[in-house]
Amino acid sequence: MCQTRLLALVLLLAPGGARATEPRCAAVPVAEVAFRAGNFEAWLVGSSVRAGTSNVVWTAGSCALLEQWVGSVTGDGTALYLHYGGRWHLQYVNNTGATLNLAGDPDGSGAILFEGRHPDFTGRPGEHRMRFAPEGSDVRQTWHFRPDATGRWELIVDMLQRRKSPAG
Repeated sequence: MCQTRLLALVLLLAPGGARATEPRCAAVPVAEVAFRAGNFEAWLVGSSVRAGTSNVVWTAGSCALLEQWVGSVTGDGTALYLHYGGRWHLQYVNNTGATLNLAGDPDGSGAILFEGRHPDFTGRPGEHRMRFAPEGSDVRQTWHFRPDATGRWELIVDMLQRRKSPAG
């Protein structure tokens, strides 16, 4: 089954409003991404600039993560494990219709690194690297892009997603 159809199936089968607090999907190595689940407020590292909010919940019987992002753009992302490739896949779509599809693995430090060739949101062809790393109860996200035209890595995002208290 292609990734797009699998993503559509995951989203269609997800019960509305169901939120699992503990992963329970025996078919997927959920511990590799469990730190991503939660309700976060995101801040650009080294500044007082609030980038947005991120709500990441388990879906599809706790076999995939669904992220809802609200910031300068809004969008949804899904992290799911594809058995036929033995890797995590990260798929995003935002409110302008731009998409991003990456594949990843744990990097040995407790973080997960997603990579892939995909044009950036302005259409430049190149490579992406997006890393999510636990920092205490928070999550640090860094995203780099290397356009084919320059061959040099550019920092797109460096933010700390601070976990909100259950009350908000």
